[in-house]
Amino acid sequence: MDVKKIERLQKQWKNVARAEVPQFGNLYTSAEEMKDALAGLGFDTNLDETYEILADGLTKKDFDQRFFYIKAMKLIDIYHSTQNLYQHRYADGYVNAHYFGLERLMKYEIPEFEEQIKELGMPQNMSRVHVRQLSLIREMYQDGTLAQEMIEAARALVISRFRSVFSCHKSGPEDAQSGLREANSALEIVDIVGEEHFEDQDILIKPTGFTSQMWEDDIETFSVEKLKALRSDLVISALKNDFKDIKRNYDERPDTGYSIHTMPLQEILTILEEEGYDVRDPQTFEKLDTDIDTFWTYYKKERAEGLKVTNIKNLVKPEFKR
Repeated sequence: MDVKKIERLQKQWKNVARAEVPQFGNLYTSAEEMKDALAGLGFDTNLDETYEILADGLTKKDFDQRFFYIKAMKLIDIYHSTQNLYQHRYADGYVNAHYFGLERLMKYEIPEFEEQIKELGMPQNMSRVHVRQLSLIREMYQDGTLAQEMIEAARALVISRFRSVFSCHKSGPEDAQSGLREANSALEIVDIVGEEHFEDQDILIKPTGFTSQMWEDDIETFSVEKLKALRSDLVISALKNDFKDIKRNYDERPDTGYSIHTMPLQEILTILEEEGYDVRDPQTFEKLDTDIDTFWTYYKKERAEGLKVTNIKNLVKPEFKR
């Protein structure tokens, strides 16, 4: 028997059992982790006597009830964080916290809670206020209110991302990567929620200050199709910048092997094909401000050098054919 591990588990349980306000961060130890630790020491976690090891008189039901109480309080806390306008007032923090908090509730926290409540019933020793709040959250989950709220939160977040994408696109090539990240994030949310929930609409496009509470008069039409079009332009802008940098560094330091560490030209060809471009068409490379012969010359150099280096060789993909 590992006495030190048991003493550590006893200490963990003591902290969990006596905390007046449950801790949800690093101080929170999940029931599953403690059960896994007990099982790893050879104890049967279905037996009451196993939990006596943690504290005199402790039963499996007591153990499960305490953690279920913590889970319920955590659920309430997450819900309130999605509604906290003041805390997330800067740099569109609210729309981020609102959507992703609701997504977490809908996808993980509430379904898990609903499964456990079938077995354990309503958590014990909750205040009347917390019971009422928990009941309201469950009711909003069951009647579709939270699902609709998540759709509305997704719309607000995607429009916020669209503003960033529009700004990066307007700024020029130097902001292409930032705009591309925002566009990819926005379109991922569209895929999760469903494109049918994102209608075209006119929006104020340019905030005047950091808090995004004041707006200039510029109006732009938001649509998913426009977001996709902006993203396509940003892909090319980003690749154009990448090729320019790779070529310059390769020309300035031809003997350092700079360009082969991540096989960046191979990656450019991969992205172009994924985006639907023909890598055998000279016009594709004109979009990158180069010509097909120049690009292919550098690509073949990169590939040949990559095959010579042991720790790079595994990155080399089957050769692209011109």
